[in-house]
Amino acid sequence: MSKKPIKLFVAATGQHVGKTTTCLGMLTGLRKFLPDSQVNYIKPVGQQHVVVDGVKVDKDVVLFKKWFDLSAREPAMSPVVVPAGFTRDYIDNKKGKRSDLVAMIDRAVDEVSKESDLIVVEGTGHTGVGSIFELNNAQVASQLKAKVLLVANGGLGSSFDELELNRLAYQNYNVEVIGVVLNKCKPSKIPMLQDYFGRVLKERWNVPLLGIIPQDSFLTQSTLIDLVKHLKAEQVAGEKYGDQHYDTHNVTMVATNLTRFLERLQINFDTNQHGTKSPLILSHVTRNDIILGYLSHWQKCKALGIEWTGALVLASGSDKNARGGKETLQAHVLTTIIAMDVPVLLVKGSNTFQIMQKMDDFTPKMHAEDTKRVELACQHVSDHVDFAHLSRLLETDSLNDQA
Repeated sequence: MSKKPIKLFVAATGQHVGKTTTCLGMLTGLRKFLPDSQVNYIKPVGQQHVVVDGVKVDKDVVLFKKWFDLSAREPAMSPVVVPAGFTRDYIDNKKGKRSDLVAMIDRAVDEVSKESDLIVVEGTGHTGVGSIFELNNAQVASQLKAKVLLVANGGLGSSFDELELNRLAYQNYNVEVIGVVLNKCKPSKIPMLQDYFGRVLKERWNVPLLGIIPQDSFLTQSTLIDLVKHLKAEQVAGEKYGDQHYDTHNVTMVATNLTRFLERLQINFDTNQHGTKSPLILSHVTRNDIILGYLSHWQKCKALGIEWTGALVLASGSDKNARGGKETLQAHVLTTIIAMDVPVLLVKGSNTFQIMQKMDDFTPKMHAEDTKRVELACQHVSDHVDFAHLSRLLETDSLNDQA
């Protein structure tokens, strides 16, 4: 591979817009569309990290290397990691100069480039992230001479406003934005977005709308294992349901009496119209009536052969809804939970309101162990992006000359 690889920088208007999900779809789609080309991945500046062989690397790099069986080393795909305290150390000249960070990125890209025809480069946060240490997304894209694909949440006015702010930053560093992908779009609004957003982008930026990705609530759901980590909870029972998915934005907080709770479960059980097979139920550890009601519903579903994998999260902190008594599981209740081995989590030191907030604010990261979500992300995004048009914009015809 004598020529330098083409670089596609996937950027977004903000955090949790879907850069990693989009990059999963990009690698999947580009590898299918360009079967004779080596398509690789790099994340030059990362934040959330893990340690691999004694080196800090971005979590997303671990996912991509494992999922796509990439040959490059993790440190080469994640040259700059920004842990807590990094910015202060940089300003205090404890992390070297900007030129040192740029050199780290250049060396990493050179290593990945040796076995690449095209590199998907994942940005971090919105375009301005990294400015404090002089390596924001626009600066990195400029350094790599990459072309930019901007990702925004589905919408019209607000989405375009956010895109415009980000586009101007790339323009300031002479970086070409070649197209836009809208993510998490309401299916009912897709025809409108295709028409209006497509026209606005063409008339004002002269770039295409390359994809409209419909909402899929499953992509935002958390496995029980990830929820345990996020809440710093004790898993009382039900570890075998660790890979079961739960919607942390649709939690049933039980502050009513047992009769009302069981009625609600029964309605969902009978109609299955407004319920879910895997609901998250939140209550207080002192509510033995609710706990036993939850366990009885599990027994009922098992006896009737009905698939139901609800999970119960119990708060043990001070709670205005809790009855008097010691804020811990009573022995006979604990014994029953363990014997049934169904999903029950105990969160110490937090009340139900605090836990509800933590769950609602939770956006679970993609990781290779969550195979169902990663598989869906790869397929869902690649199905809704125009890779033929993207390929023309990237000038991938030149890759055929190298093959």
